[in-house]
Amino acid sequence: MQFDNQFNYHISNLKILADYLYDVNSFKKEVSLISYILAYDDEILLAERGYFSISSEQVYIGFYNYLQNWILKSS
Repeated sequence: MQFDNQFNYHISNLKILADYLYDVNSFKKEVSLISYILAYDDEILLAERGYFSISSEQVYIGFYNYLQNWILKSS
C-alpha cells in the first residue's frame, strides 16, 4: 500500500489533536495518545520499507482500531 501525500498531513493533525486532548483532559494518568500516534507512524514507515513481516496496511488497520477503541473508552 502506498499512502498518498495526505497521510503525513493527517498524522500531523492527529498529533495536534492528541496534544490538545492531553492538555485539557484528565487522560494524563494513561500513556499519552501522542505516544501511540508516533509509534504507529514509525511502524507504518518501517513496514512500508520492508522491515516488518506485516504490511503497512496491517499496521494502519491496527492504528485505526486503536484510535476507535481509544475514542470509545474516552467518551
